[in-house]
Order: sequence, then structure tokens, then C-alpha cells
Amino acid sequence: MPPSQLRVLLDVRGLLLHCYHAGTDRRPFKSGDSVTHTAAHGLNNFIEMYLKAVFDVTAPINVIAVWEGGNSRRRVLYPDYKKRPSQEDESPLMRMQTDLLFSSAKKLLAGLGVLQVHCPTVEADDTLAYLCERLEGPKLVHTVDQDLLQLACYPDTEVLVKLKSVREYKGTPLWMVAMHKSIVGDTSDGYPGVPGIGEARFVSLLEHVGADGIQELEHCVAYGDYSAIEEALKEEDHPILRKLYENRDQWRLSYMLARLHPEWCEYSFGEKLVKPVWYKRLPDESRVIQALTEAGLTSTMPA
Repeated sequence: MPPSQLRVLLDVRGLLLHCYHAGTDRRPFKSGDSVTHTAAHGLNNFIEMYLKAVFDVTAPINVIAVWEGGNSRRRVLYPDYKKRPSQEDESPLMRMQTDLLFSSAKKLLAGLGVLQVHCPTVEADDTLAYLCERLEGPKLVHTVDQDLLQLACYPDTEVLVKLKSVREYKGTPLWMVAMHKSIVGDTSDGYPGVPGIGEARFVSLLEHVGADGIQELEHCVAYGDYSAIEEALKEEDHPILRKLYENRDQWRLSYMLARLHPEWCEYSFGEKLVKPVWYKRLPDESRVIQALTEAGLTSTMPA
């Protein structure tokens, strides 16, 4: 495909944190046995690992960096969503460096002419889905989050996880991501799924009902209509289907947390109208140099 037709979408916060923790910082902060990476280390990795690869296939004008807008929307559904402390909160110094990394990256991307966006109260996952749903032509998504493999189900969309193409999610097709997470749960996001059904029993369910059966079950939980399961249980009291039915409220909650919600990027949240917030600047070499300097880097991006 001609490079000019390709749109590259960056799940930028996750990429930056991956780059921050990757490898060994040659000039870290040291205190006793404690070693803390610098923002410069993270930004340099981001440039070397991702930006150079992206600009090899398309121009900055065709890149959209998607930022987090918060998780208030999911916490309305489930107050304990993502309550587990995150990796970057391990120490005040690390938090200071990751904050510097984020602010420097925003300035760098602006200086390069990259379009940036976030949607208040909405996670980057849902904003990415919103863009994949609406943008025409081929799209390439860079992320470190396997949950975003769901995006590959949108037309003309490819998802790279840590620069690698992934064709299945834990042994299942990519369109089953939300169903898998809704049933098995997601410990990183902090919701349990259906009690008593883990990875092995999900595989057993798939073997029993097949891919078409999983699609029918997804229709049930998506619309809150469990009549098909009731009919199936009359014919055979299958233990896993029984658990799904008996825990259908918990299952539906987990499904609503697991699936992507592009519609959340244009809705009313209380009295406020939520919509994407865009940030765009003309390319400016001085801004690029400023961003690199603030992060502690002395070299500039290649032309």
C-alpha cells in the first residue's frame, strides 16, 4: 500500500511506559540498592523502538497519538475497576520521571506535527476503537496491550503488540477477546469474570459449543437476552452454561467492562457533553529540540 494512505495509531501512554521500563538505563538514579530509570531513557527508547519504525512507513501527518482520558466511564459501572496500584506508582521519583516522560513526549510529538487526541473520562482503548470505526483506509495500531487485539476486527485494521503481529488471543480468535475476558476475568483491570470458570473451562466451553456457539453467547450477553441459553439448558444441563446463566448479571457487567466502547467518545456524561479533544501543531524543529532537552536528551530526531 502507498505509505501516504496508511494511518498509524499509537496507544501512546502504554508504549511510553513499556519503553521506560525496557532495557538498562545507562545513567539511572541510584539510591542504595534502588535504581530508577530516567525520562531520557524512556524517550530515547520510544524514538528508537517506535517512532523510527513508524516514520519508515508513513509521514508524521498520518500518525495519531491517542492519550488516556481517564476511566470514569467504566468506574460508573464498576467502582473497583483498575484499583490495583500501577507499575509507575512504585516510588515518587519514578512517578516524577514518568510524568516528565509523558510531558516531553507530548511536546516532541507536537513538534513533529503528529496529531494527538484524548477523550475526557474515556480510556485510550475506546478512543482507538472510535478512530478505527470512523477512519477510512488502512490503519496500523501500535500498542503493548493484548486487549486491543479486538481492534483487528475493524475493517482494514492491523494491530501490532510490541511491534509484533498477533493472530490469536490466548489460543482463541481475536474476535473472542471480550468474551474471553468477560468469562475468565481480567486481574490487571480488577474484575473477576464468572466465578468458577477459568482458562481451562473456557477452552472446554469453546470445544462444546464451537465458534458459532460463542457468537450466540455473545449475542445473549451483549443484549441481556438469555432465552437461547435457557433453551439449551432444557436440552442439556451443561455445567458451564449453567454457571453462565446463574451468574448472568456478573457476566454482563464483566462483558461491558471488557468490550470496547467507541460510542462513549460522543455521549452525555451527567450534564457534560463528552467528545474527543484534538491537539495539533505545525512541525517545529525548535519544539522537538526543546522536548528532547527537557527530557535530558541531547541528540535530535533524524530528518
